[in-house]
Amino acid sequence: MAPTPFLLGERSDGVVARRDCSNSSRGSNFPQTGSYNWVDLVKVMVTAPLGIFQRLSQAGIDPATVVVTEALGTTITWGAEGQDRFNEALDSLRHAGIFSNQMLSIGFYVEHATYIMSRTEEGCKTMAVCASLAQCYEVEYVAKVMVEWVGKLVSRNETSTPSYQQWLAVAKCCANILSRSEFATLVERFMRLDEHTRIAGNVGARASRPEKNARRKPSRGITKPQDLATALVGLCKVSKQDIQHITLIGGADAAFLAAFAHFFLDLWVIIRRADQESEVLLRICPQDKIPHLEVRMETRARKGATDEHKTTKAVEMIKEVYYLKDETDLIRKEFNPASTAMVSGRVNWEKALQDTFGADFIALMNCTHGGGNRLGQAIGCAARIYAAIVEADRSVPVEWLGYCRLYFEQSSGIEYARFAGQRFPELQTLEGDITSFARLSSFEEASERWNSALDALSTICRCRDCGTDDNVNQTRVFCLVGLTETIVRMIRSLAGIHSDILPSRGGLELMYLDHMKRMRGMRSGKATWGSDWGKRLTANRIVEHIFTEDGEPTTLAIAEVIFGGGRYKNDRQIMEGRQRPRIVEGQRISAVEDQGLCYFLGVLKDPHQDFCSLARVHVIQGIIRLNKERYEYVCDGPNHKFIGRPRLNARDKVQIENVNNKLIRAIESSSGGKLELIAQEGTSGSTKRGIVAEYGVKIGRSRNQNHQAIGPCACLDGFAQSMGLTHCNNDSHSYPLKEDLDSLIRAAQANLASGKAYSLFEYSGSKVYLTIPDVPISMLVAGSRVDSIVVRDECISCCVQNAAVERGWEDFAIIQMNTVQSIRIPVYQKRGPVPIQERQGKRETEPVCYDNENSEGSEE
Repeated sequence: MAPTPFLLGERSDGVVARRDCSNSSRGSNFPQTGSYNWVDLVKVMVTAPLGIFQRLSQAGIDPATVVVTEALGTTITWGAEGQDRFNEALDSLRHAGIFSNQMLSIGFYVEHATYIMSRTEEGCKTMAVCASLAQCYEVEYVAKVMVEWVGKLVSRNETSTPSYQQWLAVAKCCANILSRSEFATLVERFMRLDEHTRIAGNVGARASRPEKNARRKPSRGITKPQDLATALVGLCKVSKQDIQHITLIGGADAAFLAAFAHFFLDLWVIIRRADQESEVLLRICPQDKIPHLEVRMETRARKGATDEHKTTKAVEMIKEVYYLKDETDLIRKEFNPASTAMVSGRVNWEKALQDTFGADFIALMNCTHGGGNRLGQAIGCAARIYAAIVEADRSVPVEWLGYCRLYFEQSSGIEYARFAGQRFPELQTLEGDITSFARLSSFEEASERWNSALDALSTICRCRDCGTDDNVNQTRVFCLVGLTETIVRMIRSLAGIHSDILPSRGGLELMYLDHMKRMRGMRSGKATWGSDWGKRLTANRIVEHIFTEDGEPTTLAIAEVIFGGGRYKNDRQIMEGRQRPRIVEGQRISAVEDQGLCYFLGVLKDPHQDFCSLARVHVIQGIIRLNKERYEYVCDGPNHKFIGRPRLNARDKVQIENVNNKLIRAIESSSGGKLELIAQEGTSGSTKRGIVAEYGVKIGRSRNQNHQAIGPCACLDGFAQSMGLTHCNNDSHSYPLKEDLDSLIRAAQANLASGKAYSLFEYSGSKVYLTIPDVPISMLVAGSRVDSIVVRDECISCCVQNAAVERGWEDFAIIQMNTVQSIRIPVYQKRGPVPIQERQGKRETEPVCYDNENSEGSEE
C-alpha cells in the first residue's frame, strides 16, 4: 500500500501549528496498519510552505528524512502515558532572550526543526527514541543506531535511505530534549544495576589491546550500534503486540532499553542477574504475569565469567533472545580513539554524591578519625580559605589573589558552608562541623586544620595514591582525599551556575578524574601546576588556576562537564577550558552549545545587573541561533584578545587590569549613551561556526555616530579582577599630603553625590577620573586600556597617591563599587607615619581610617 502525499506545516501561512497529536485531522498521512514498499515511500510527494523547507535546511535535515521518521514511527505503539510524558518534555522547552538583539537567541524557539518533526504522532515516536538515545549516548553513536534501525526494516537492495549525516542532524535536534524529564534519572537508576562503581573509566584513554583488558579498571561498557538497533526492533514488535515477550542479555545498554520500554511504552519489565536468574534486581510487573521484557543483567562480577560462553556472533538471537555484547574497544576505534565511550544518565541532587561515588562516599561521610567528621572539617576549612582569598588576607599567597574570579556570595565564607548543604543535601548532616570550621579566626589556622583533615583521610583511604606499596586498599575505587577536594571545588563553582537541569553522573565522575590529574601533578611538582610553593601548599589544589588565554572561563567549562557529561573530543585537561579544542585562538567564549545544551554567561542577558549576575553561568536546553542560522559558540571580537596574564609584583596592592581610553571618551562625549549588543557571524579559520558579539556604545550626537565596543567576556573578566580587595597601607600618610589633594577629592565627592556620572581632576600631571558603576559605564569599566583602581578597602587618597606619584600613570580611573547614596569620601589627617593594623577576620571588619573630627569614614 503506497502512502498518500505528505504535507509539512500549514499551507496558509507556513507557520507550524501547535502540536496536538490527539487531533486525528492533524495526524500522520501514513497507514497505521499493513505494509508499504520502501521504494514507493521515498517517492512520496512532499508539499510544504517555503518557510518549513528553510527551517529544515537550516538544521541540515532533508524533507525526505522527515518522511522516514514518520515511517519509523508507525513501527511503535505508545504506552498509556508515554505520549503524554514526551509531550510534557516538549512543552517544557524554552529559550532565553538576549539583550537588545532580537535576532540572537539561545534555547528552543517556535521555528526549531524539532517542532516540525513532532507535528504528528508518528514523528513524536521516532523523536522519543532518538531523544532517549541522545540522553545517554553521543550523538554520533545515536546516528549510527538510527542508520542501523532503518537498515533492519529495509531490504539490502533498497538504498534510498537517509545517510549518517542526516541522522546526525536529527540526533542533534533531539539531544537533551529529555534532560529535564524523569526519564533522565530513571535510566540511570536502571543502568546502575550493573554494579559498576565507575562509568568513565574508558574516557580519555587509548583503546586498550585485548591482552590488556584485564588490567583496565572495570567500567561501564557500550555495545555496537548494530546490536542495539536489532534489540530495538524487537522491542518495537512487542509494543505492536506482534510478539509477546523478548529477553535481553547485557549491561547498561539492556538497562537503557528497559527504561525506554517502561517510560514510553508502558511495558512490564523485570531485571534479573545473568548468573543467578532467581535473584530479581527490579520488577515492574505483577507477580502472576509474564513480563513483556526480561533483562538478564551482566553485572561487574559476572562479566568475566560469561566471556567463556559468548559466541562469535555480535547478537545471538534465539527465540527472541538478544545478546548485547560489550564492544567498548571496537566503538572507540570506530569513532575516535579519544572519544568518550561512556553511557550515563542523570542523578538527583538529593543523592548525587552517593549515586556517583557509591561506597567510597559513604565511607567518607563516616570518617571520624581522631574526633569530628573529617569531611565536614575539610569543607569548613575550605570555606574559610576561600573567604581569606576574597578578602585579600595578607597571609594568602599573592598568586591566589590574581587567580580568583569567583566572588559570588555563596562561593566563600559562611554562605559557602550553607550552600554546601543546599546544593548537596547529603551534606546537611555535617552542617555543624562545616559551619564551625568556616568561622575559624585566621587563614593560617584554617590551612593547618585543612592539612590535618587531609592527613587523617589519607590514613583511612590507603588507595594507591595515599597508601604504601605494602599497605594498599585494593577495594578503594575513589581516593578519599581526591574525592573531598573534588566536592570542595564543585561546591565553589556551582555557586556561580544556574541550572534546573540535573547533573550527569558521568560529569560528576569526570570532575573527580580531572582533579586527580591536578592532585598528582601538584604532588610531583610538575611545572604545569605552579612553582615549588604550589607543591608545598596542599590548599593550592582547590584554588582555581585561571589562564584566560585558553578561551573559556573556568565556571563555563565546569558547567559543561557537570551537566553535559563531559562529552568532549579529546583527553586534554578539563577545567581550564583546554579539553575542548580552542574554538577561536585567543578569543573569549561567552556562550557555547554542545549535545543540545547551551551554556552562556549572564552578561549576554542583561548588562545592567550586578557583577555576580553578569558572571553567573546559565544552562538551558536548545541551540544558539542568529538570523535563523545555527551556531556553536559566541565569542568576543578580535580586538579583545587576551594579551598576557598580569604579573602581581606587590603584595599590598592587587593591580586591576585595564579600563581603557574608550571609557574616558565615552564619559566625555556621551554620558549615558545607548548600549546595544552587536552580533555577527565570525570569520575565523575555525571549522566550527561561531558568532562574534560586542557591546557597543554610541558616542556623540551627530548623524554619523560611531561605536566604542567591548567584548562581553573580556568585560566580565575585568570585572572579576576588579572585585579583588586592595589594602590601604597608608603609604600616602607617611609624609604630609599636599593641601590641594584633599580639596580636589572633596570636589569630586560633591560632583558624584549630586548625581554626575564621573568627576575629573588633575593631580601631579595626571588625569584622575572618579566614576561609579552605572549604565552604560558599568559595561565599559572592564574592557579597556587605561589603568584603573577599584576602591573597596582602600582610601581614595592612597589610590591617587599610589597611581599618580609612585606608578606615574598619566590616565587612570578610580571606580567605586557602590551607589551614589552610599559614597562617603574620608578625609585623612595630615600626620606623620600611622601604624598599619593587620586586617583579619570576617569581611565585615572596618578598614583602618583616621579621619578629621568633622569627617566620616567608611569602607569604599
